[in-house]
Amino acid sequence: MMEQSIRELVERAKMGDQQAIAALYEKTSRKAYYLSLQLVKDQDQAQDILQDAFLKVFTNLNMLQQPENFQGWLDTIVINKSKDYLKKKKPVLFSQMTGSEEPDSEPDFEDERGYFSPEKQVDYQETKRLVQEMIDRLPEEQRMAVVLYYLENLSVGQIARLMECSEGTIKSRLNYGRKSIKAQVLALEKKGTKLYCMPLVPFLYWMFRQQILAAAAPKAVGAAVLQAAGAGAAAAGAGNAAGVSAGAGAGTGTGGTTTAGVATAGNAAGTAGTTAGAGGGIAGTTASGGTAAGAGTAGGTAAGGTGAAGTTAAAGAGTAGTTAAAGAGTAGTTAAAGAGTA
Repeated sequence: MMEQSIRELVERAKMGDQQAIAALYEKTSRKAYYLSLQLVKDQDQAQDILQDAFLKVFTNLNMLQQPENFQGWLDTIVINKSKDYLKKKKPVLFSQMTGSEEPDSEPDFEDERGYFSPEKQVDYQETKRLVQEMIDRLPEEQRMAVVLYYLENLSVGQIARLMECSEGTIKSRLNYGRKSIKAQVLALEKKGTKLYCMPLVPFLYWMFRQQILAAAAPKAVGAAVLQAAGAGAAAAGAGNAAGVSAGAGAGTGTGGTTTAGVATAGNAAGTAGTTAGAGGGIAGTTASGGTAAGAGTAGGTAAGGTGAAGTTAAAGAGTAGTTAAAGAGTAGTTAAAGAGTA
């Protein structure tokens, strides 16, 4: 069976399909967890952020207008929750940055159109570990800019809005961050440790994607998310079913001392149809209220008398007085008369 797209899974998840919810988690949790871990540098906190983000996503899934953007939406929530955590931990990161980061001129961005082609005979595990340590040693604001730019592929403008600073500041942080990593790489190579990570910028793109593939969200987080999301989906599904169902006995028509069910028929104009109150063949005086909406006209018919059959039907396009009663599959026509008059 062909693997379902994110769009298809989201649409199924909106209907409460728990298998689709589990598949969405499986497809998107690696990147979201790795992103949070790169931002907050704390495994426990990254797990909490991942769980909170998924619960928010699945709780508000009907708000997602473009299902194919599920991963981006999830990642944005992860970034915002990570930012909120860092704000509490290091408020200076967002509120008291010095103006020295603002460049006097446009930073000299390295050409990023290059392509990194890993050599088959080289084991890059140690290289990735060393470069990751270099990223981790960057000042917090530079590290966040590098992660959001090269891992999340956000634009300078998007990062500036998230970090609540100017685009010039983000460009400067990216510039300083790259230069710092490159300087550390060159320093190691001068000491005889060849890292095989040049050109640096294409290598960063490649490295982040390789690490996402190797990442795995903790099973405990997945179990908690799926349990909570499944319960929510079941409740939503039950609500949808109740809303769609039309049950007999949703209302009652009263005739004398006899209560009969209400039959509702929708016509092409969306009008709600006929209410029939029957006395079950009891001779007596039966009051029946019938509402007919044909072409926007409502007619109320009162049927009563001695020995009346007790069957009242209201239908038509503005016809009052003599009313033709037509049921679903009823062959006969009954004329409702006032005092036994046809």
